[in-house]
Amino acid sequence: KAHTVSGTGEANATVEIMNNNSKVATTTANANGNFTQEVNLSTGDNAITAVAIDAAGNRSGSSSATLSNYETNVPTIADPVISPAIAKAGDVTISFSVSETLRGTPEVTVNGNSSSLISNTGSRYTFKYPVTNADTEGSATVRISVTDLSGNATRESPSFVIDTVSPNPPALVTQPLFTNISSMTIAGTAEVGSLVHIIQTGGSATQEATVTANDTGNFSKSITLLPGTNVFSTTSTDSAGNMSTASALPSIMYETAFPVVSNIATAPNPAKA
Repeated sequence: KAHTVSGTGEANATVEIMNNNSKVATTTANANGNFTQEVNLSTGDNAITAVAIDAAGNRSGSSSATLSNYETNVPTIADPVISPAIAKAGDVTISFSVSETLRGTPEVTVNGNSSSLISNTGSRYTFKYPVTNADTEGSATVRISVTDLSGNATRESPSFVIDTVSPNPPALVTQPLFTNISSMTIAGTAEVGSLVHIIQTGGSATQEATVTANDTGNFSKSITLLPGTNVFSTTSTDSAGNMSTASALPSIMYETAFPVVSNIATAPNPAKA
C-alpha cells in the first residue's frame, strides 16, 4: 500500500528513505528543505527512517523511525447478544466483541436509527437502543460497523423482534353460576404462546394461577374453588411482555351445604276421606 513520507532536511539535499533498514526510495529536498515521497509499505510492521546526503556527499545520521503497521485483514465482530430478543417498548441492549483495537467507536443502528454506547470493557462493547411505539413492528435489523487502526472495515447484521402491541384479552368459556364441585376448569382462547394469568377471589382470599396458550391459542386450567362466591379475572401477556386488559367471568357460587326443608305443614289435620 502506498504511504506518503514527508519531512525536512538540508535544502536541495538528496534524501534516502528506508523501511526496516532497507532503502525503498530516493527523493530531493526542495529549496526550503521540504520533501515528500510515496513508498510502498510491507505487510506488518514498518519502521520508516530517512538519511540526507548533501551536494558534497556528506551523509547525515538516520532520522528517528516512524512506525506504521500495514494489514489488510478486516476486524472480526463476535458473540453478538441482543436482549431481550423479543422487545416491547423500553431499552434493548446490544453487546458484541471485536478482535482488535478499533479506530473510534463502533457504529450501531437499529432499522437505521442510532443507538448509544453504554459500556466498553476491553474488546466487549454494549450499546442501548430505546424501543418506542413509533418503531416498526416485526423483525428489526441491527447494523454493527467497525473500523480497525489500519482502516479495514467490517459489518455484522444480527436481528431481533419488536412487538409493542398488547394482545387481546382472553376469551373465556362460560361456566355454570352455581356448583357443588370443588374444582372447575377455566378455559378459553388467547394469543398463541401467551401467558394467561388467572386471578381468583373469594371473600377475603385470593388465589392466582398461570397457563400458557397452545399453538392454536387454546388454554385450560383446573382451579380449586373457594367456599362461597368466586370471582375470576384473566389477562394475557405475550412473549415481549405486553399485557392485555382483563377479561372476567360472571361470579360462580360454590357451596356443599344441603338445602334445609322446614316449616312443613299438612292440611287438613286431622284429615278425612
